[in-house]
Amino acid sequence: MTADLLEQTDVWFDGADERICVRDMDDEHLTNLRGWLLRNADRFHSFVIGRLYSLANQVGGEMALESLESAISEMQEENAYVWMEERPLFQAIDQEIDRRRGIHICQVSERT
Repeated sequence: MTADLLEQTDVWFDGADERICVRDMDDEHLTNLRGWLLRNADRFHSFVIGRLYSLANQVGGEMALESLESAISEMQEENAYVWMEERPLFQAIDQEIDRRRGIHICQVSERT
C-alpha cells in the first residue's frame, strides 16, 4: 500500500509498480513526486485515520484502545499537509532535492 511507503526513506513505486530509489530519481521526478504527495495529503491522511479506526475495532484491552483513540484524535486535529511533510519519505525527498542544490543542513551540537 502506498501509505506504507510514506514511513520509509528509500524507495517509491511508480504507477507501473516499478521500484525507484529516491536517490536514483531525476530532478523532475523528485519534484513531481513531492507535488503529488502534497496534492494527495488529505487522501493519505484520511486513509491512515481510517486504518486506525479499523484497528481500534479489532484490539482487545482497554489501554490499547485508549492509545488508539488518542492517536486518532491527534491525527484528526493535525493538518494533512503538515502531517505529510513529517513523513520520512517526504523528508527524504526534500533532503535529496536540497543535496542536489548544494544546500547542506548541518546539526549544531551543544558545546560544553
